[in-house]
Amino acid sequence: MQFSSSVDGNTRLHTGAPAPLSYTLQDASRVTGLSIATLRRKEKEGALRFYKVGFRTLVAAPSLHALLTGEAA
Repeated sequence: MQFSSSVDGNTRLHTGAPAPLSYTLQDASRVTGLSIATLRRKEKEGALRFYKVGFRTLVAAPSLHALLTGEAA
């Protein structure tokens, strides 16, 4: 997954579409290749940030990006 910053400061995927603000656990697992169990473990370790919206658990996109690139979130 490759990101770039646009002139307006928004992070975009190389497709030109705005990058998502968050992912469901299933989508985060699909785009990263990490299992849902690994994502949950990383959240418990403080390496990922989850949000609850209703009954859904969402993974913050900047947190996921930081995990994959080794940057601080």
